[in-house]
Amino acid sequence: MRKLSPIVLISSYPPRLCGIATFTEEAREFIQKKNPNREVVVISHTDGEGEGVFPIIDLGKLDWWKPVAQKINELKPHAVHIEHEYGLYNYFDSRGHSDDNRGLLSLIEAISEWPIVIEPHTVHGRLRDAEAEFLYIL
Repeated sequence: MRKLSPIVLISSYPPRLCGIATFTEEAREFIQKKNPNREVVVISHTDGEGEGVFPIIDLGKLDWWKPVAQKINELKPHAVHIEHEYGLYNYFDSRGHSDDNRGLLSLIEAISEWPIVIEPHTVHGRLRDAEAEFLYIL
């Protein structure tokens, strides 16, 4: 029998103490239960751990998204599910200036051949201009 392509989640992941990390852990379990014949893996920040977890998001690097895109293209996923919150993918340069999630937009463009679901965990009632622009582009 042919191995089915995996579902890939991109997010923070335990042991990080973060609500989205916990949400992703539970979402992964739920998705796996509904898809028992398909592997469900996670691409996380460098502090994520566990079987099927690829801890390669390093926000200390402007091009953090390139190894993530490379891994996704290696995995040839059935679908990519991205948990989004502005701080999860926000690169800051040595002067403390944010890239306003441009790296995430670059990642999405680089993996656009695969089906992508993006789940924004955001507060929309008081968006800053940069956040509104990000959502518009997204």
